[in-house]
Amino acid sequence: MNTIPRRLGSAITAFAIGAAGVLSFPATASADENRDGQWYLDALKVAEAHQVTKGEGITIGILDSGVDATHPDLAGNVLPGTDLAGTGGDGLTPSDDHGTSVASILVGGDDTDGILGIAPAAKLISVRITDADGEFEVGRIQEGIRWLADNGADVISLSLFDPGAEEGGQAAVDYAIGKNIVVVAGAGNRRGDEPNETWSAVGYPAAYRGVVAVTGTTREGEYWDGSVEHAYGIGNWAISAPATDMRVALRGGGYETADGTSFAAPIVAGTMALIKAKYPNLNQRQLLERLLLTADDKGTEGEDLEYGWGIVDPLAALTADVDYYEDPAPTDDTASEAVAATGDDGAGTGDLVPVIVSGTVLAVVVVGVLLLIRSRRRPPTPAAAPRNRPVGPPPQAAPESWRRPPEPGPPPPAR
Repeated sequence: MNTIPRRLGSAITAFAIGAAGVLSFPATASADENRDGQWYLDALKVAEAHQVTKGEGITIGILDSGVDATHPDLAGNVLPGTDLAGTGGDGLTPSDDHGTSVASILVGGDDTDGILGIAPAAKLISVRITDADGEFEVGRIQEGIRWLADNGADVISLSLFDPGAEEGGQAAVDYAIGKNIVVVAGAGNRRGDEPNETWSAVGYPAAYRGVVAVTGTTREGEYWDGSVEHAYGIGNWAISAPATDMRVALRGGGYETADGTSFAAPIVAGTMALIKAKYPNLNQRQLLERLLLTADDKGTEGEDLEYGWGIVDPLAALTADVDYYEDPAPTDDTASEAVAATGDDGAGTGDLVPVIVSGTVLAVVVVGVLLLIRSRRRPPTPAAAPRNRPVGPPPQAAPESWRRPPEPGPPPPAR
């Protein structure tokens, strides 16, 4: 196994806080500070979304530095997981604050003085992948994805960044997708952990086929220039979410204000948990349609390299009338009625197209479906200027040309 060490935090460029780029100490905070630092709750109308669902019955898995499950805002919402760093733990003995911060945005349960998560009624499984020094070995990401897929995760949230793909990474994502698990990952931050280290394009795991890559936005709803753009081939899976001035929980009961796509990713993953709770019969393709087609379009009309399909909109994702390419699976009651009417014993598939074959097939199908639906719902505007855009699924590994403009393709569908 390749044992090149990687790091969480801004060292893995998914996460940057202040000049040091590391969450390392508890901070006392007033309720007002915590509320102001959760400005995105109002911006995204999360309170209204919670009137529909808070994520009941859904389990979110994260790969990170471990989670402090004793934090008051997380009490009762975090399940024991595993420790892939070789310490024999259950993922609840964190090596630093990063995992606890991510968890608070996902399932924080304090709607008065502390952090309120996007899916506060969901449960979270923590998989620790970092050693005591905050580093982790190549291979732990794909191992962790498979572990979560086998241990009850409905959504996987990854606040990690690596410029290169790891062996077995795409296969692990495909394995999760095959179980109807949605995988979400932060696109990454421009500033690296070393002096003068910068990144410009989406890395891994966000670049794997089938993963929803998340860039960052500001309080003003503008693209955060600390976030990388979506690289060639990745935009079709892209969405954006708040990433600046974010109030997060720390180990030991404290709080801090942070920037980074590490915190945009759990907003999207939390939204997916809400979608799954509200629409339990949707398959992978329909879940992505509901998430991406209801995003608030920003920047260049249609899909673009900064916002992707737009800023995530939890309320619209739960309440909008989405024109699915394929009708959702019937509920138990309607399925029984259909069987009675047709005499089908339920063993056959009729004329239905198989829902999931692999991440590769899904990437091609869903991208095509999304473009078809956009085109069908919103006829192209003749005056719309053509854009260079990716055609087909993202590359499995980053070729040398991935930061160069792609060959000209068709213009994006008008919204």
